[in-house]
Amino acid sequence: MHRRFDIRVCRGPVCAGEREADAVHERLAGLLAARGLGAVVELERQSCFGRCRLGPNVYVGERVAPELLATADPPRRLSAFYNGVGPDDADEIVTAHVQGGRAVERLIYRVQFPPVAAPSALDAAEPGELAPSIDPRLAVALVAEPAGTPHTADTEATACNAPERSADVALDPR
Repeated sequence: MHRRFDIRVCRGPVCAGEREADAVHERLAGLLAARGLGAVVELERQSCFGRCRLGPNVYVGERVAPELLATADPPRRLSAFYNGVGPDDADEIVTAHVQGGRAVERLIYRVQFPPVAAPSALDAAEPGELAPSIDPRLAVALVAEPAGTPHTADTEATACNAPERSADVALDPR
């Protein structure tokens, strides 16, 4: 059985408008056609992944047949969310990920969260105030926001947060 993949390239205003997402898409399309992978890879554009500062962003997700997912030992999907992708990285994504079965680690940005204070220190602070044992650089975590406030701290343009964004795209359980 052949592995099948979906590749989604960001077309948001930052990635496509200010960066090279269009060139990345064109390069991927050319490589997939040249290698005869059109039957096993579906290349699409994604409105935005909400990670504009890290773009251009490319999601490569393996599709597994539903009947295989229902088995006692379903296959593990090979999926990755790549950041800062340039046209020159397209060849490595197709060769390593799609054809070779391994993610391109250097294109995956890993978020490092600083340690958080013990809950007792957080309980001691009033909303909008810093707890005594909290590093001031973490103050953002203690500022109360009204319910329903969109989180745009990691984007440069709020237009990127398009409602058609698929919630499952950026989530990969592995």
